[in-house]
Amino acid sequence: MIVYRIKQKNSDLYVKGTPYYPDYDSLGRLFSTLGKVRTFITHSLKTQRRRDIALDWEIVGYRLEVDQVSQIHEIIKPEKIIELLKQ
Repeated sequence: MIVYRIKQKNSDLYVKGTPYYPDYDSLGRLFSTLGKVRTFITHSLKTQRRRDIALDWEIVGYRLEVDQVSQIHEIIKPEKIIELLKQ
């Protein structure tokens, strides 16, 4: 599976937020398809204040692969699971 982020070309920051209220941070927003990236960029270009900034973006794709599979009791203490199930 490939996911995408929008990166500022001259920094290590990625776009987060919305096309109308964007912000940047080191993680940014993940897009599950290129179609969602296109939609975000299209809406960003429609807003007057975003046109110049959007031209400074590049799209980065990341290939996701399974690293490990864990069972619930390996992540949450069994005692806590039993306590929650009794409620």
